[in-house]
Amino acid sequence: MLESEAFILCYLKGEGIPLISSYGCSGKNYVLIMELLDKSLDDLFVENKNKFTLQTVCMLADQMVLY
Repeated sequence: MLESEAFILCYLKGEGIPLISSYGCSGKNYVLIMELLDKSLDDLFVENKNKFTLQTVCMLADQMVLY
């Protein structure tokens, strides 16, 4: 699965798609190293005092389902 994900991300090159540096196995773990594009959802959640507005949740859900 990891190899497929890396292949797809490399194929989709462009704005908003992180660049893949490397992928493979390290012992029993699978590793995918990619560019960090911005803050994580967890960082944004903490910045907003552990609350997201309904609008934010709907926008996130829309992006997760459609993309």
